[in-house]
Amino acid sequence: MHFHVLHRETIDSTNTALKRMASEGASEGTCLYADEQTAGRGRFDRHWLSPRGAGLYLSILLRPKIETTYLPLMSLLGGVIVFDALRALTPADLALDIKYPNDILLEGKKVCGILAEAGFSGHALAWVVLGMGVNVGQTEFPDGLLYPPTSLKLAFGEQCPHPTREDVLQGILDATATRYAEFLDHPPAILQTWREHSSFAEGKIITVSVGDRKLEGTTRGLRDDGALLVETAAGTVEPVTVGDVVSAR
Repeated sequence: MHFHVLHRETIDSTNTALKRMASEGASEGTCLYADEQTAGRGRFDRHWLSPRGAGLYLSILLRPKIETTYLPLMSLLGGVIVFDALRALTPADLALDIKYPNDILLEGKKVCGILAEAGFSGHALAWVVLGMGVNVGQTEFPDGLLYPPTSLKLAFGEQCPHPTREDVLQGILDATATRYAEFLDHPPAILQTWREHSSFAEGKIITVSVGDRKLEGTTRGLRDDGALLVETAAGTVEPVTVGDVVSAR
């Protein structure tokens, strides 16, 4: 696939800007990345801290010809893409994982968040924007974050040069070209790929924040629509489609 990469020094949100471009007819493979976001967004419209030059703030426009029932799987695809990119750039002894649905963990801490947003033409899926915020050079984070954060710089340590933002950008584009082609060929296959990449797929004791309540249980795989199955202490199995995994062991 061909990528058309656009760069901005400062922008409100790469996802917001690329969604506008998508609705105006921008071609598949258009990518927008910025040095800084003034209104970066994560899931549930949470603010994504995007200090200048510290992270890779990237959005990619895709126009998949798929049934709308497969749309939730695009979120899992985003996680697999970034996992592949970072795995190729990090030593094997640094633990890399995907926390449901698509947060990327490095050494058990969050190094990347992903936001998938879609647009429709009537009832048909018209486009998907995959937004990715990778912590590259940050050394400090604000208090009160839902999950402990890290960056490539912190994980690599002072004695070892970490990948640059340009390295991560190229890695993500390479992984997107491969994984997106596989996804279009057979969307349900991403479920098994995600399971193979994530320790959260099976047998992980987690606590999930779902609205005003917390659900604790053991993960029991993914449903065909991408929902995470969680078995509670009472023996019931509940599907999780929205919510945050706030702790795990």
